[in-house]
Amino acid sequence: MQPNRSSRICHAWKAARLPLAVGAGVIATTLILWQSLRTQEQAQIHRRVDFATVSIGRQIRVQTEDRVQALVRMSRRWAAQGGMTQADWTADAESLLRDYPGYQAIEWIDSDFYVRWIVPLAGNEAAKDFNLGSEVYRREALETAREKHTASMTHTVTLVQGGEGILVYAPIFREADQAFEGFNLGVFRVQRLLDTILNERVAPSYAIAIREGDTEIYRRIAAEMTDIEPLPPQTPETLLQKTWGQRTEIDLHGVIWEIEVWPTPALLAQEQSHLPTVILISGLLMSGLLGWVTWLTQAAQRHRAQLIKESAE
Repeated sequence: MQPNRSSRICHAWKAARLPLAVGAGVIATTLILWQSLRTQEQAQIHRRVDFATVSIGRQIRVQTEDRVQALVRMSRRWAAQGGMTQADWTADAESLLRDYPGYQAIEWIDSDFYVRWIVPLAGNEAAKDFNLGSEVYRREALETAREKHTASMTHTVTLVQGGEGILVYAPIFREADQAFEGFNLGVFRVQRLLDTILNERVAPSYAIAIREGDTEIYRRIAAEMTDIEPLPPQTPETLLQKTWGQRTEIDLHGVIWEIEVWPTPALLAQEQSHLPTVILISGLLMSGLLGWVTWLTQAAQRHRAQLIKESAE
């Protein structure tokens, strides 16, 4: 009895070998194709995020530098004219504010580091007659700008008006005798400046975080995540940041900002195709179907052979 059972098992295994091999081959091919498509798709998304990161970094650097150079040109006009009345300086400052949005204020600092003129004064009254040399970061930037005859930028500081900001100093040296006549100062709130530069037309499908050292100074997240504040560690937003985030650094007059960019859920939904999943499911179904067809074909061949054998006997 036992030999007959073993014989039947052996016969069944032989009969099933080809259908199993066919099914396994189709499954292996399907998995290879599925993984290849997923890898290509992920690589494409990474390339897009990398390109967006470089573009955003360039946008911030160029737009910030435009504002710095506008302030430098204002100082050069003072230097070329040998001085300015407050009325002329105010008109110049107001023109600059119109042309370059993002400023909190423009101020004139005298040679003793005191704030004397401010445009606009409303909302910036606390800065009037303030001694900028009284704080280390501000004094360092002032002295650097004066000694090097070039624009200088502070690290992120707490503004006298309240809130976090950066200060840009453009020194004034009269052309005639190189006498030092103070600085034109650009005051920027970090949030307002970056919101102005990174408006809704700039990389709208990407979230952005900017850090100075270990401190995050700016974050723009996906619109669908704006109601979640603060973000827990495992929200879709933070998971996207960890999975897809790309980083770059920009140097703004010696101040280093690290920019991290990652796609929004909407962009991922747009970029991620259903094709790999369709191929995977289709391949698995096809493997079962081909294995079944192969088994039926073999069974039919065995039955035909049995009939021929019986008729010959």
